Amino acid sequence: MQYSITIFPQLTQPNKKHEYKTTFGTLADFLTKERDAVPKKQQVSWSPYTFQGKRSNKTAQFSRLAVFDFDENTQQVEKIKKQMQNLRLQHILHTTFSHTQEKHKYRIILPLDFACAAGDQKHLYAAMTTWAEETLKMTPDRACKDAARTFFTSYRNPAGKMQTSVQEHGKII
Repeated sequence: MQYSITIFPQLTQPNKKHEYKTTFGTLADFLTKERDAVPKKQQVSWSPYTFQGKRSNKTAQFSRLAVFDFDENTQQVEKIKKQMQNLRLQHILHTTFSHTQEKHKYRIILPLDFACAAGDQKHLYAAMTTWAEETLKMTPDRACKDAARTFFTSYRNPAGKMQTSVQEHGKII
């Protein structure tokens, strides 16, 4: 299956974008690639949506990926990695730039078996938030519900740490 994504090489240049069609495995390789820590303004970001023109909720098209950030009251990365593997769900999990041993922060990307129109993103996010709360016992960051939202790729944090988990085969939500 192919997934359409948009990559933004620099946060300070939102009109400079590149759209790609990719497999889940290639997306996982791109998102979990070891990158040295750089200031946030220099980090690459991406969106699970493509856009007709400038990035906005109005110009967003469709997505076949659900993306969640977990920043508050999270489980330890090792525990959530094991839980995701036990669920046998296809997924990409990576720690975020602000992850520390004291405060675990990470992102989980799940493939969908349908294309979600940008106008339905808030409904999908509400349903997936309920799933995450019931299944993972955590609440994702509710600020990530907009189709125009971008996400940073994985980077080592300033302490040089980064953790990932990828399961290319398994159930799709």
